Amino acid sequence: MRNLLHSYRTLLGMLLLLSLTFGACKRQYDEPPYATDPDIQATTTIAELQAMYTGTPVEITDSLIIVGVVTGNDQEDNLYKKITLQDATAGIEIEIDQSSLYASYPVGRKLFINLKGLTLGTYNGLLELGLGVNSSNQPQRISSSVIDDFITVGSTGNVVEPVEVTISELSSTYQSMLVSIKDVEFADSYLSSTYADSVNSTTANVTLQDCSANTLSVRTSGYASFANKTVAQGKGTITGIYSFYNSDKQFYIRTLDDVADMTGVRCDGTTASDSVEQISIDSLRNLYSSADITVPRGRYITGYVISNSAKGNVNTQNLYLQEGNDMSGILVRFTAAHSFTQGQKLKIAIGGQTLTSYYGQLELNNIPLDSATATGDTMSITPKVLTITELEAQAAALSGTLVTIKTVTLSNTAGSTYSGTVVVTDATGTVNSFVRTGASFASSTFPTAASSYTGVLNINSSSYEVNIRDTTDVIRSTSSSSGGSDSGSGGSDGGSDSGSGSGGTSTVVYTENFSKGGKTGYADAATTQDVGSWQFSQSLIAVTGTSTVKDVFTSGNTNTARLRGTNSSTDDGYIMMNFDLTGVQTIAIDHAGASYDTGDGVTYGFTLFASYDAGATWTQVGSAISSTVSVMNTETFTIGAAAGTAVRFKILNTSSNGSSARVRMNIGRVVFTTLE
Repeated sequence: MRNLLHSYRTLLGMLLLLSLTFGACKRQYDEPPYATDPDIQATTTIAELQAMYTGTPVEITDSLIIVGVVTGNDQEDNLYKKITLQDATAGIEIEIDQSSLYASYPVGRKLFINLKGLTLGTYNGLLELGLGVNSSNQPQRISSSVIDDFITVGSTGNVVEPVEVTISELSSTYQSMLVSIKDVEFADSYLSSTYADSVNSTTANVTLQDCSANTLSVRTSGYASFANKTVAQGKGTITGIYSFYNSDKQFYIRTLDDVADMTGVRCDGTTASDSVEQISIDSLRNLYSSADITVPRGRYITGYVISNSAKGNVNTQNLYLQEGNDMSGILVRFTAAHSFTQGQKLKIAIGGQTLTSYYGQLELNNIPLDSATATGDTMSITPKVLTITELEAQAAALSGTLVTIKTVTLSNTAGSTYSGTVVVTDATGTVNSFVRTGASFASSTFPTAASSYTGVLNINSSSYEVNIRDTTDVIRSTSSSSGGSDSGSGGSDGGSDSGSGSGGTSTVVYTENFSKGGKTGYADAATTQDVGSWQFSQSLIAVTGTSTVKDVFTSGNTNTARLRGTNSSTDDGYIMMNFDLTGVQTIAIDHAGASYDTGDGVTYGFTLFASYDAGATWTQVGSAISSTVSVMNTETFTIGAAAGTAVRFKILNTSSNGSSARVRMNIGRVVFTTLE
């Protein structure tokens, strides 16, 4: 059979060459290369082919041929390296390892498929035709180098009329077939959505429904040419390829022509509208009076995520979204756990969804997860600084936003850890801060005094809560002693007594030059240096004149600590003191990005943390610091610890390279000024 197919292709090629030679002046550029079909007959149908599958992949060993017409391809990039083929009995998806398939296999082209040697199997329940199987026992794509052994092309312009079905009638019988569904519309909650997330090239599902509330997911690739188009607004007929993923019904449109008819009056009698509008979170909040309301059709909100579900102090289905600095916020509850992260900007389609009050906190309830897309922008919201009295007076308007209270004391009747309700007190009053027992920092010890306390303002019945995202939201007060004992300097005095101090207290300077070296690999290990023992994680010491040197050192230094970032909160490189110093007033850190890692997406920086309980818990000192590649700068932090107060520090690499890893930072001299 394979020789027979080759003979037909050879004959057709010769005829084509003759037609091009003698009639080139009349040929149109869009004229198909094959205007007629080869004399090849089908020996089986697609339905009979499907019946060969009995639960495990099967290699076809008989000389069988199916003949069908292409109904779907990759012309609009909504199908990837696959075509759908249909005859009078059924449809089948054919996996081909080649791009721009539409050029050879346009919709309407008749194909003659030699089945011998091909594999029939499934991908999550959907039947596919490929060549061999992969490690998951699913059909592999047919290599482009052998494709002509299996596929012979025929005439173009063949019309396949879509099968008319209802959503409830869809079953595996219609898999990979061209179907039309009448009297359907996209659900209200998606009317301000696009077919997919073209910004992040992410595939999305948009819910299609009929007037009896039967639903179906219209699935679109983030690479599709129409991914950024707003979904059709009215009711009508949709045409496309029916598919499924296990038990989930899915539908693929091929072009926007497949939804061109969806312009009619919707199921609720309203007229379709092309107006899709953003509503500010403040205006959204003002829609609520005392009862649940349904958000008008076609509305969406945007804002920045200010909560951090990864840390566990907010339900994984919830997030707090704030529109911008000094702007309103809202609690959003999704129908499933989300993976959005703090600082991401989101666009959320909310038309037709419910705005409710949950124990006094305004909430958008049960929002489909696919209604939210990340825009690609990020921003760290600046919290509004308030006293507790001011907070209570403005709580109704500020709920769902980020706030900071200055100069507070903390207490918890349940003990000294964050778990439970921490009472925050300033000079004007008190407010609660709730930490879930499942939060990653619930067992951490809180300081009794903090210079600032930041969190999301939440209303809980008649009371208010300022709920932190992590312990970095609590900046410990530097004017009081808190826990721990001085474990000694851990090493020799690398500096000198600066002489006099005020009130009979002198200052001592310790300088860490990393001059001892000896840490030549990135594996975690402790190493004793000039001032004491340091824990190096994903870090080493670069020494002038060795293979580890790279371009920048503090003036006069021969060594520098190099921290390797992995773009992961658990694996980023850091150096950490295994010893305490007492009465630390300032710490000056020389820093620079290493020129190993450059490019448009690369940022360099580090964050300093302090521990007042011998490393049991850590709090951030000041803001994250940005660095410049190949130029060593100095950043000085004011600590102001009281004499006798023990403290140790950790320097964490927070450099990034988009989604990549291993952006390296150089930490040069570290200078501590302490009270003796």
